[in-house]
Amino acid sequence: MLFGSGDFKRMKFATVTANGTTPVNVTVKGLQADSFYDIKVNTVSGTIGAFLLTGKTPATSSNSNGTIQFTSTAGNTSVYDLYILI
Repeated sequence: MLFGSGDFKRMKFATVTANGTTPVNVTVKGLQADSFYDIKVNTVSGTIGAFLLTGKTPATSSNSNGTIQFTSTAGNTSVYDLYILI
């Protein structure tokens, strides 16, 4: 896929901490169904394991909030950097 100037509206950044027990929700203003995300380990903590996108609810407008949900393996309490292209 080729991207031209102005294809991305903005880039969001968040720091997300896995808790190894329950899903973690991140609220993103203007999240779209086709928004792209990238996640990188910032700080390893606990027993590092999978940290997976398990849900995505787009916003109903550019001024409303959508959510991204992540789930980690048991014991994973690492900190992740989240980048989102909206």
